[in-house]
Amino acid sequence: MTRLHRALFTARFMSVAGWLILCLGYQPIASAGQAYTFTTLFHCSTDFDSPYGINPWGAPVVDSAGNVYGTMFGGGPVDDGTVYRLDASNYYALTTLLSFNGTNGANPVAGLAIDPHGNLYGTSLASDGNVFMLNAAQNYAFQNLVTFNGTNGSRPFGGVTLDAAGNVYGTTQLGGPYGYDGTVFKLNAPNNFGLTTLALLTQSPGGFPANAPVVDRNGNVFFSTNLLPGIFELNAATNYSSSEITNGSGPGGPGPVLTFDSAGNLYGTSASGGANNDGTVFELDAAHGYALSILHSFYGTDGADPNVGLVIDANGDIFGTTESGGTSNMGTVFELNPHNNYAATDLVSFNGANGNDPRSGLATDANGDLFGVTTEGGGGFGTIYQLTPVPEPYTIPILLLTAFYALSFRPKALHG
Repeated sequence: MTRLHRALFTARFMSVAGWLILCLGYQPIASAGQAYTFTTLFHCSTDFDSPYGINPWGAPVVDSAGNVYGTMFGGGPVDDGTVYRLDASNYYALTTLLSFNGTNGANPVAGLAIDPHGNLYGTSLASDGNVFMLNAAQNYAFQNLVTFNGTNGSRPFGGVTLDAAGNVYGTTQLGGPYGYDGTVFKLNAPNNFGLTTLALLTQSPGGFPANAPVVDRNGNVFFSTNLLPGIFELNAATNYSSSEITNGSGPGGPGPVLTFDSAGNLYGTSASGGANNDGTVFELDAAHGYALSILHSFYGTDGADPNVGLVIDANGDIFGTTESGGTSNMGTVFELNPHNNYAATDLVSFNGANGNDPRSGLATDANGDLFGVTTEGGGGFGTIYQLTPVPEPYTIPILLLTAFYALSFRPKALHG
């Protein structure tokens, strides 16, 4: 190889090597500009007696196999609602696991909680309401855990939350002894889910809770109220003594659904308030006394009236829904990017045909797929939908071909 041959080969090799280093060293921010494919998994019919149910209201949950579970407010044999499963191994075919009939409950408005064994827990609003479990090992056999009677609570509107030990926590909008405006309760798993009332609520400092509480790793319970809206903590170390962590200066709007991140910070949405009074997404910083930060104020076009739980991925991206707003004012699915000052991207703007009125939040599976429901639209009484991330362009084969081209260079004889 002559000196000229070596120079040509080295120049070509260094040029390609530089491109390889540049490409392999480039790590795009996950979810920044991530595209999603929208799929309607199930259209509810217009038949009030549909055996599958109508008007899905509560947020779905996903098990370790990717199956999706949720509740329908109405439908079933007597129009009292259902519990359903979408089978991930069978193209998300829907199976009705339970039909409510008044005796076992009626008209669930909240989603379900799921434990590591696949058992499902939920609430319904029959009479004063109840808490139930569906036993996965017994073909989802129904077990009633608590029947509320007014004195021990009434209207468990918000569903339930589980802690690591399998205890069940929830709220009732009303009830307790005369003069009280709701309760926070715990069902003790080792004691056959016996009921303990953790807090009796009054109009002041706050009552009428409408959402499930959340529980931190120390067993402290956090919940929100609608009357004189506030966010409160029940301290497990001091017999669940109550304190208001927002100190009367909350994010605005009715009591939000709360979500923890991995650092113990609380996130939520407010259906009103913010710069445009169209609602907000906020953070309460645990390391600084749960100091409030408004991360995003909606302005109608990008969504309005969010009052749902949030999904936070490993990169800190926040996903949720708004009940209205968007292009057709029928609600949205949004993403907030922490790497871009929590700017909002609408992943879906509902238009009636693809759904209307998403009243609950989202669930996610191990692949990053998002699942949600709309209470109306889709040609009937609601939909169940999936958002699937579109894969990033796959550059490795291009890089390998380029490297092969460089390394296979063979100089030919030069003729003067």
